[in-house]
Amino acid sequence: MNLNIRKVPIEHFFQQPVGIFIKRFTFFWIIWWLAEWIFPTGLQNIDGGITHFVTYMAAYIQNGFHGTQITVGGPHTQEPWCLIQNNLSVVRIGDACNGRNLIVLYLSFLLSIPIGDFENKMVFAITGVIFILLMNILRIYGLFQVALTAPEFFKFLHKYLFQSFIYFDMFILWRSYLALEIKTKQSAIAHV
Repeated sequence: MNLNIRKVPIEHFFQQPVGIFIKRFTFFWIIWWLAEWIFPTGLQNIDGGITHFVTYMAAYIQNGFHGTQITVGGPHTQEPWCLIQNNLSVVRIGDACNGRNLIVLYLSFLLSIPIGDFENKMVFAITGVIFILLMNILRIYGLFQVALTAPEFFKFLHKYLFQSFIYFDMFILWRSYLALEIKTKQSAIAHV
């Protein structure tokens, strides 16, 4: 039985779209790891700013929808950022939960895709970052609701379900970009 599998030399593989994607994605992640290693204080400041933003926005949504007086604790309380009700910390938001790594993953993937023009990538980059931040704020708000009403489900929802929704949303964004670029390319071919 001959399967007739064509072997592609490695130098040709990296000239194909999949190879180009792998090279670019690897490049972006090496740059990111180097940045984390070389500039840890600067990235901690960025983390703190993002965590501050998503925590305050989640508290704002909670107070706006439910008329509550949720406050935000911060570094001055010697705790990670947290949502406080009646002087008790209900949900703590660490820098790992702020969505920064999701944003880096999303942008690395998007910018590594070997098709499409720069303008469309920038539009999807900006809207994707905003969407990821919004989804993460809603995730924190939802986790706060779970912590108040059904704390026994908090760990499962935090570790699995809500994170799955975030990754699914990122997939939808990538898929939407690819669909737009493929449609644009097919339309351009049809007009020739």
